[in-house]
Amino acid sequence: MKNTTTTVVGLALVPMLISTQAQAFQTSAPLARMIEEWGSTGGARTFPKKSVAALDASIREHLDALTHQCEELDKAIAETLNKINCGEDVVLSHSLISNSNSTISTIKESIQFADELFEDILCNIPSRSQATIKRLKHDTISGLQEVIKTMSNIVHIQEKIKDREMMAIVVIDKNRVEMALASERIQAPRSMSREEKRKFILQHAS
Repeated sequence: MKNTTTTVVGLALVPMLISTQAQAFQTSAPLARMIEEWGSTGGARTFPKKSVAALDASIREHLDALTHQCEELDKAIAETLNKINCGEDVVLSHSLISNSNSTISTIKESIQFADELFEDILCNIPSRSQATIKRLKHDTISGLQEVIKTMSNIVHIQEKIKDREMMAIVVIDKNRVEMALASERIQAPRSMSREEKRKFILQHAS
């Protein structure tokens, strides 16, 4: 027997969504801060080795936190999809879907922004520090792309809900068609007026 209890999971996902958003936005912040500090010195266009090490440590701390937030949100999404597959009527708020789509767009811009900042840094650091920054660039962009994937999964939940609704409609229509095909066929005489045909149909409708 199908469970007809409606489950509103939007509120449960919101705190994790907000935490993931905040962590994603903070991840590339040290990059901008380093560029700003470097630009304000007015000195040589070279980042000190200690600045590179500090940047690496700072961003990796944010990346670790971001990975944890994404994992928690992914678990909640998986639980929600499981509820749908078990036949529960799950409802997501419009604001949750809208927020997820908005975050995807913002993170895409953040990736482009981070890519430009990393390239700027790579052009102004000693060759011995470039391997560190290249790895950091790869890991940062990969981490932000994981956020996009997670947010896309929230949107996928809504698509899954719509698919189930469409499946339910198809099942109902199929049953009605089968009943109609199995029933005795009755034809209204051609000589009847439109009103007479209407009454005839109503009279024989089950």
